[in-house]
Amino acid sequence: MNRRRGQLLLVTALIAVCAANAADTAGHLPSTRDELLAFLAKAIKQARSTPPGFEEAKPGPTPELKPLIGVSGDQLRFALGDPDLCSVSKEGHCASAGQWAYILDPVVPGMRGGGSRELSLQFDSAGSCKSAKWRGGR
Repeated sequence: MNRRRGQLLLVTALIAVCAANAADTAGHLPSTRDELLAFLAKAIKQARSTPPGFEEAKPGPTPELKPLIGVSGDQLRFALGDPDLCSVSKEGHCASAGQWAYILDPVVPGMRGGGSRELSLQFDSAGSCKSAKWRGGR
């Protein structure tokens, strides 16, 4: 079962990379689940690598998040990395927490929560995304 899961995650990652390249060249907002995961992964990576207070950093677009509903927490964490923030879990780590947040813009000094946009995800008891919303500036 673990091997099959690993293969599924690898295929998901490859699709996300291909979708990211397609979205970048087409110049449009992502509309499919794979395009959206690739777009978000790229934005999160860029936000995490940008120095705090970087003057030229500007918020990016905010695509529709409906394609994330139903995606497992494992798939999201594989595609996006560990969340920047999460609700407290019984086990003490974000993987089993009921709510995650990812910061999608570079850190702005003095701004509560990090960047100006946060992707807020809530999970059901089965560990699937039941709610995906933008928080912060748009």
